[in-house]
Amino acid sequence: MTVAVVVIATACAAVLGGPVCAARADGDPASDVLVAAPPLFLSFDSGATYAQKVALQRQLRHAAANGAPLRVAVIATRSDLGSLTALWGQPQEYAIVLGRELSLDYHGKLLVVMPDGFGLTRDGAPIRSPLSGLAPRRGLLITATEQAVRRLTGVTAPGASPAAVGAVPSRTAGAGWWVTTAAALVAIALAWTASLRRRPIGGRRDLAGGSPG
Repeated sequence: MTVAVVVIATACAAVLGGPVCAARADGDPASDVLVAAPPLFLSFDSGATYAQKVALQRQLRHAAANGAPLRVAVIATRSDLGSLTALWGQPQEYAIVLGRELSLDYHGKLLVVMPDGFGLTRDGAPIRSPLSGLAPRRGLLITATEQAVRRLTGVTAPGASPAAVGAVPSRTAGAGWWVTTAAALVAIALAWTASLRRRPIGGRRDLAGGSPG
């Protein structure tokens, strides 16, 4: 078994080079894929069908052929980030990190898609995005990716419905909105309770039954 592992490691180093193998061991998977086999990173956890994957790849190839190259990383789960799990739920921050990693080999736009929203950079620098404030609807991560690519490149995925909607305001997506809403409700309840405690008991009786004659 040990000999087999040594042989596999040696072959990996010979074919791919030591640094690449090391990156695969402790880095983020998307950076390796988007350097070696661009323009799309799409993990098994994304739930994409084979047809959807092919359609996205064709959409991106057509975009490149039309002068709008774009690389896309669909980050469906925390594990898709490899060693960068701290950036889960932060698509723009991850897009900056990933864009800088790719900038030695690729100069152009990078789109990151997470359930929480979209991140867009060029050579690792944030750029103005028509996707700002939007996030994929639950269960429509791939549809939202196709539509995001269409907004950025003007190219529609083969077989996709242009009328389909795959994005909603990001303020209602993810746990952050629920935490904020819950905190606001608690604050209102506390303020209401404090107001009742400050009001005199006699005052409440007068309001309820009127002043005695």
